Amino acid sequence: MAADAGEAGNGEAASRTRERLLLDHPNAVDILNDQAWFLATDEAFENGERALELAKRAVALKEDAAYFDTLAMAHVAVDDLEAAITAQRRAAELDPDTPRFRERVEMFEASRQSP
Repeated sequence: MAADAGEAGNGEAASRTRERLLLDHPNAVDILNDQAWFLATDEAFENGERALELAKRAVALKEDAAYFDTLAMAHVAVDDLEAAITAQRRAAELDPDTPRFRERVEMFEASRQSP
């Protein structure tokens, strides 16, 4: 349990650091993407709306498969599966050689078809 608390503290500290950096460097796409991914995927700190805002800014600044992957996860965090599928398909188009992008498209589409 102590390890979990330490890891949570590190994640929180890193998140605060990224948010401070974004105040001075609002167009730093790697920081935007990292913070969006963290907020979309870390259950302890999930903030889907903020993740979506940051991920949208990242893809607007640079069309990159990893950034669209993050955008997809941010859409999942706000329960918008259709938008997640669209973003994930774009990630797969931009980088067809990375299997996880296509695998996530399939996973999201299967989720859509589940009752």
